[in-house]
Amino acid sequence: MAKPRVWVLGAAWSALVAASAFAASEVVVQQKDLSFIPTKVQIQVGDTLVFTNEDNYGHNMHSTSAGSEFDLGRQAPGTRVPYTFRRAGTFEVLCRIHPKMRLEVVVR
Repeated sequence: MAKPRVWVLGAAWSALVAASAFAASEVVVQQKDLSFIPTKVQIQVGDTLVFTNEDNYGHNMHSTSAGSEFDLGRQAPGTRVPYTFRRAGTFEVLCRIHPKMRLEVVVR
């Protein structure tokens, strides 16, 4: 006798709910007045930082921290640029154009 169709759908639904409970998040980091706001964030592996440029000039986020090296290129005013962190650790994000801009990212 075949298993009831409701049981199969129930198992699939349970798996979907369990997966969504661990879904990655997006965290917005503003660039405003030559600063990152906030200056420190704590996220989970797989979460995405979305950099929003609220200044009237370009920025260029990058990191040379081991395990999360990246260069997002020039970001125009009024735009959003995402970056997903795939490894745990503490990373420093800087702006190549404005080196005093610093962001600490703690990924657990």
